Amino acid sequence: MVVVVVCFFQAEDGIRDLVRSRGLGDVYKRQIIVYTTLLIPTTILFEAALSFLGVGVQPPTASWGAMISDATSIFDTAWWYMTFPGLALVLTVLAFNLVGDGMQDALNPRSSGR
Repeated sequence: MVVVVVCFFQAEDGIRDLVRSRGLGDVYKRQIIVYTTLLIPTTILFEAALSFLGVGVQPPTASWGAMISDATSIFDTAWWYMTFPGLALVLTVLAFNLVGDGMQDALNPRSSGR
């Protein structure tokens, strides 16, 4: 994801001039920005799901999925060990989705339906 954005902004001069001459530069930049803000929550959820299943990041690295997975055995006595990482995950994904939707409405007025 980051590689695509970096490669786009560091394109060769010939490609950049071609895009500018056709007036497509701003359109592509807007689409990449909106797509990136909508791709980040998906990536966060995939990482959390893989860590929950035990195939994600290794134990010294903190992960919400690993925290939730570790808390499943003690949920009856210490419910907050599962609840707070789950709430943090949900709120982070929701925040990125709302930012992405807001940016899509702001950068692409035709898609807002108004």
